[in-house]
Amino acid sequence: MGYKLSIEKPALKTLKKIPKPYKQKIIETINMLKDNPKPLGAKKLVGRDGWRIRINDYRIIYITKESISTILVISIGHRKNIYRH
Repeated sequence: MGYKLSIEKPALKTLKKIPKPYKQKIIETINMLKDNPKPLGAKKLVGRDGWRIRINDYRIIYITKESISTILVISIGHRKNIYRH
């Protein structure tokens, strides 16, 4: 069973600014989440809801909503900035 994918606007805005080689890998990884929302290497966030996936120096932060079979990508960014609010 596949999941629906939703990406928040700030995450899309950040994705547009990421260098092309990393951007392509991030897009591929996000698309793979539809089939496997907790792939090898995904880690549960400590102290808040969600999961993270590491792609070189970049991170994808997302939440799985099992009840409605949806993946919500809430943030994409460089590791030095991603965990700041």
